Amino acid sequence: MPRIRVRKTSKGQSDWSRYKDALEEVNAGDSQRKAAHKQGINHYSLLKYLRKQSASSHYIQIADPKKSGFNAPVANNELTKTRKVVITIFATIATQINP
Repeated sequence: MPRIRVRKTSKGQSDWSRYKDALEEVNAGDSQRKAAHKQGINHYSLLKYLRKQSASSHYIQIADPKKSGFNAPVANNELTKTRKVVITIFATIATQINP
């Protein structure tokens, strides 16, 4: 049994800068397959990278500090007055020590 596992493929070993360079080539007018071949990456991995970039750019354009990355409203974390009263009553009851 070998002590060191030798990878048989180079899948998942590409540097992200290659994907960025391929993205620039695609934006310049090259086909996706040609740009992937020039950078030495899988064309389908490049396609998935392009899809993620276009999806994230949509959310970046409509970014709002009150919204999260999935364009869903962020929950208001402030407690209401009644919840504050209930918590204080519970805290006083829970911390009472009966000798």
